[in-house]
Amino acid sequence: MRKILLALYCTLAVYNVSAQQLPRFDAQLEEVMVYKAGASLSHTAKVTIPAGTTEIIIDNVAATIDENTIQVSTPSNMTVLSVLVNRDQEVETRQQDTALNNPEQKKISSELKEAQANLQKVMNRIAAYDKSLALLEQNQVISSPQNGVNAAELAKLSEMYLVKQIELRDKLSEQRQAERDINDKIRQLNAAFAALSGKSQPQIAATRGQLKIQLMANTAVNGAIQISYLSTAATWSAAYDIKADNLNQPINLVYKANVQQNTGLDWNKVKLSLSTGNPTIGNIAPVLSTWFLRFGQPALQRSQVSMEKEQATVNTIQASESDYRMKAKPAKSLDDYVSTQESPVATTFNIDLPYTIASNYKVHAVALQTHQLNTVYKHYAVPRLDPDVFLLAELTDIESLNLIPGPANILFENKFVGKTFLNPYSTEDTINVSIGRDKRITVKREKLSEQSGIKNLGAAKKQTFVYELTVKNGKSEKIELLLKDQIPTSTDNAVEIELISADNASLNTENGVVTWRLNLKPGEIRKVKFSYSVKYPKGRVINNL
Repeated sequence: MRKILLALYCTLAVYNVSAQQLPRFDAQLEEVMVYKAGASLSHTAKVTIPAGTTEIIIDNVAATIDENTIQVSTPSNMTVLSVLVNRDQEVETRQQDTALNNPEQKKISSELKEAQANLQKVMNRIAAYDKSLALLEQNQVISSPQNGVNAAELAKLSEMYLVKQIELRDKLSEQRQAERDINDKIRQLNAAFAALSGKSQPQIAATRGQLKIQLMANTAVNGAIQISYLSTAATWSAAYDIKADNLNQPINLVYKANVQQNTGLDWNKVKLSLSTGNPTIGNIAPVLSTWFLRFGQPALQRSQVSMEKEQATVNTIQASESDYRMKAKPAKSLDDYVSTQESPVATTFNIDLPYTIASNYKVHAVALQTHQLNTVYKHYAVPRLDPDVFLLAELTDIESLNLIPGPANILFENKFVGKTFLNPYSTEDTINVSIGRDKRITVKREKLSEQSGIKNLGAAKKQTFVYELTVKNGKSEKIELLLKDQIPTSTDNAVEIELISADNASLNTENGVVTWRLNLKPGEIRKVKFSYSVKYPKGRVINNL
């Protein structure tokens, strides 16, 4: 077989000409490789041509084809002279002939063409936004402390990436909603056209593509040719299920792909592969240019308050490891059908199951892999802000799985408890996931009024606060609970704050956070108390005390 890259050897054009008189052969779609933006489709077509030069029509190819990517492989005694990307005229011509006799059908046909054109524009935008997200995710890896970016710069970049990601995802949501609306309109127009024609099936169908190929053969040939090309009207994105059966089992992570396509060609029982690469990104290696330093404005620094909040967040996930640590065990299910190929630039999933994905841009979920993750479970409560207890899962060794960012459903004890966003590109060694609120553990925070009060001390007054926290473990297993409260801090030397007692809790003097690490047996009730005082001048008022 001789493979010819038509972008180099053939002149490509898009023609809208009638091809009824030319020999026609159907292309059988066999393999599809879906990228984050676009898909590579591979066909086989059995053809019969006489000796000499012959033009043929290949039907049943995608309506959206990147002409520069078409490749054709032919038998050794056959040569490709040219290829033209052609529109499928048969259905359209038949519809136009019918519609000419009915003004209403003609109007519907015109509206349908407009809707299909608008749909293609929406799909192009979706592909562009997906590509932008992929580039943004790639840059997040580049912009890390290991690559010479300091903490302040990284914080600024992280904020920029967050804002940009939200903006792009909002635009993607808008375009996907627009795609659903247009598809609904197309279905309504199809139904209206069918009703006017008196037939039960719509007479207006999505336009498929054609290839008009000119071949030369030394002798008559009855054989097969292979055709492949890129179509922009397809995409896939990562999605996950985070499943926790109970506190005695590690988390199962299900890696899924949400595949969408609107190529104009249904993919019926094809061999499907998915790649994290992007074939539309140029392959020209970058060249370093001179790096000039210039004076400018000083970099924005994170405020002390924001750093304290970050530290408080870190503190909530740094509990001592206990009986809840679950080591990962080998998992077998989807891996039996999915093989993975790693390269320096992309990961490819080859699926050994036939898949059917209609050309309607609806989301088709494809399960890729399952992983059992090293898991540390912790319970966490801040009753001053929220009366519920939260279950956290600390996940490690995520970077070895070669995941990409995506939304995740959280399921605990076979119940859906919420959603989160899994970002494996995080620079942290662990990823912390909030599993949800555990209603079987209760926390009550109560101010002990009889022990609290105000005393006058000359020109000052001293106000004392006493709180009692009651925790009940209503579960059938022991738990480790990270319980937090807070005393105020002062920025004025005239205000003196003292932690009087805290029942063996630790105190973060920078933000005033008081932390207890409690190990509770099944059914156990535990009470802790803490008290503090605030001394300030008489005649002054503290509004937020």
